[in-house]
Amino acid sequence: MKDKNSPFGSWESPISAKIAAESGITFEDLRVSKNKLVWLEGRPYEAGRYVTVGRDINSNTKDLIPNGYNVRNAVHEYGGASYAIHDDLLIFVNWDDQRLYKVVNRSKPQVITNCPNIPRGERYSDLSITPDGKWLFCVKESHIEIGEPENKIIAISLENPNVNYTVVQGRDFYSSPRVSSDGTKLCWLEWDHPNMPWDGCELHVADLQCNERFSIKREIIVSGGSNESILQPEWAPTGEL
Repeated sequence: MKDKNSPFGSWESPISAKIAAESGITFEDLRVSKNKLVWLEGRPYEAGRYVTVGRDINSNTKDLIPNGYNVRNAVHEYGGASYAIHDDLLIFVNWDDQRLYKVVNRSKPQVITNCPNIPRGERYSDLSITPDGKWLFCVKESHIEIGEPENKIIAISLENPNVNYTVVQGRDFYSSPRVSSDGTKLCWLEWDHPNMPWDGCELHVADLQCNERFSIKREIIVSGGSNESILQPEWAPTGEL
C-alpha cells in the first residue's frame, strides 16, 4: 500500500463507522422457559434487527424466529417488552406491521391480530402469558386520525385469538400487566399526563378469572400516586407481589 499524505483530520480510516457499529451486538429482555434461556438480541449487522434467541441446557443456541421478522414494538414510540414465552410457545410483536405473531417450537410465525385501518395503527407491548399458557395480557395502543393514541390493557385467548377482552382503559398510559403464579391475580401500572412513570404512577391489583369465563374483580390501588413512582412489579413464585 502506497503512503498518502493528507491534511490533519481528513485521512480515511480502514475502519469505517459501519464496521464499528456492526460489532455492537446487544442482549436484553432475558427470560427462562422450559430449561432454556431466552433473550432479545440486537444485530446491527442485520440492519438493526432484533431476534429472540434461545440456549438450551446443552448450550445449543438457536434463533427462535426466521429471517424477515424483527421483534420490536413502537408503543409510546420507544417500545419495550416485545415478546413473551411459555414453554415452546413464543408470542412477539413484528416491527414492520406492529402485529402480534405466534410461534410454536420454531414453527413459521402466524399472525394473531387483525390488520388495522391505519398502517401500524394498533401496537402491542409488555407481553405476558398466563402460567397455563392459554392467555396473553398486554398493553394495546390504538392510533386514530386525529387526537392522542388510546391506551388500554387487553387479554387475548391463545387458543382462539378472536376472543379478547379489555381489562382496563380510560387512563393516559398503562404498563406492566403481570399475572400471579397461580393465575388468580393481575397487577399493572397506570398514570396520566403530564407525568412520566418515574414521576408518579399507581400500582393496581385485581382478582382474575380466565377459565370458563373471563372476569376482573375487586380492583384496588396497592401503592403509588401522582407524586410516588412504582416500577417493575413482579409476582414471586409463592404469590407475593
